[in-house]
Amino acid sequence: MVELVLSIPNNAPGATAVQHLAASGVVDLGVKYQLSLSNRLAGLESSSRLASLDHSFHLVEVPDGGEVGAINRIVRWHNGEGEPRSLHGRVDAAEPNLTFRPSATLGCPFKLGGLHQQYLQLMNVGDAHQAGIKGKDIRVAVVDSGADPGSVLLDDFYDVEGGNPIHPASQIDNDGHGTAMATLVRKVAPEATIIGIRVFDQDTLNLWNVLAGTGTAIFDCHADIVSISLGYAQMPAQCLACGASAQSRSLAFQYLLDGVTRSPGKRGTPPIYVAATGNDYSSAGFNYPAAYDSAVAIGSVTSALVRSAFSNYGKSAAKYFFMAPGGEENLLGSVTEDVGSGGLSPCRGTSVATAYASGMLAVLWSDARYRGQAPDVFLANVRQYDRLPLPQGNPDPHQYGSGLIQYPKPPGAAIFETQEDIKLLKALKLLKRKEPSQVRFEGDTVIIGGVRVPVNRGERE
Repeated sequence: MVELVLSIPNNAPGATAVQHLAASGVVDLGVKYQLSLSNRLAGLESSSRLASLDHSFHLVEVPDGGEVGAINRIVRWHNGEGEPRSLHGRVDAAEPNLTFRPSATLGCPFKLGGLHQQYLQLMNVGDAHQAGIKGKDIRVAVVDSGADPGSVLLDDFYDVEGGNPIHPASQIDNDGHGTAMATLVRKVAPEATIIGIRVFDQDTLNLWNVLAGTGTAIFDCHADIVSISLGYAQMPAQCLACGASAQSRSLAFQYLLDGVTRSPGKRGTPPIYVAATGNDYSSAGFNYPAAYDSAVAIGSVTSALVRSAFSNYGKSAAKYFFMAPGGEENLLGSVTEDVGSGGLSPCRGTSVATAYASGMLAVLWSDARYRGQAPDVFLANVRQYDRLPLPQGNPDPHQYGSGLIQYPKPPGAAIFETQEDIKLLKALKLLKRKEPSQVRFEGDTVIIGGVRVPVNRGERE
């Protein structure tokens, strides 16, 4: 048996379709109903919050090799149009339970190394940390294979890999990929709240678990940033007779992300989804979910700011497309740049770039220049303000997007770093703490911990 994921509208016709599909002994469509995503997440807040979205999601089984035929039957029968089909309700999409891919099974323990420190320098991470900007109050959910407690300690951990979600759960990672990604986010944004969500055990994972993990990240973790260092390439499966499609772009995932964008969680704004463009050496476009308009796509560059050979690109670029360090391979597929290794292989890929970018976005969103901005405003400002570095010459924007994401120093800004600076601020009664968390000049304003205070720049002398 194989599985299909159904996207069903949360309305009366949708409820009719669910009732028919879930009816005991129904065999007319050749499918066996399993459960809804809400039931999959029973016991978590996301279980009830999913009901507020425009679509609900359901898992059914069909015989091996019968996917396309079953998709046709489901969509034809539940099309909500005409008699007698209007009585059968509506299913908006049916698709295979697609397989996602991490860049590689790394193994544990994960050890940082390679060009990690050089990559941090490229992104000006040290400058941000010296200014006291480290991702404070930003919540990052890492949807991946989990986290090895011997390598990285997270602030919270959910295990939705099995049939029933577990929270609170003990950290576990049998693959190593999630451990590496969480470690990189932590190194860039050490004061962010980082939450691990385990959605697979080893090698591959399916769409159903990614939907569960993403729902958990949004509604249970209340994440500001959802880091998805995973993806899947387009897959053909379409009926030429009726047009019903086993959508390779995953309509279910898109419906979920779009629904959350229109129905934000407790924090008042929808999260930012950060996703890898993929490691297929392809110029035909991004993997999903990076290809969605609602995602921030992240490609990989080398230490020389040249696009990594494996990093996918193409003219169907997402609205927001940044680059981050991710390593490199030579023509023979041997890794020539990495950020360390697990017990089985070196760590490189657009997954690495996505983790770095997720950490950097957390750092930037905690900066006084961006704090409190709505996601779309924030991302537009990052893209405009950064003047992101690119290779010399006239690089193809379809390969590099807006360039390398990094921490930008304000034009003409003076960072207070010395004890003399601190003594001055105390004398001006502008600083009461022993050490400043964020202190710098912008024109005739000094920013202290995110608060702008007018000051005469000459008083610093």
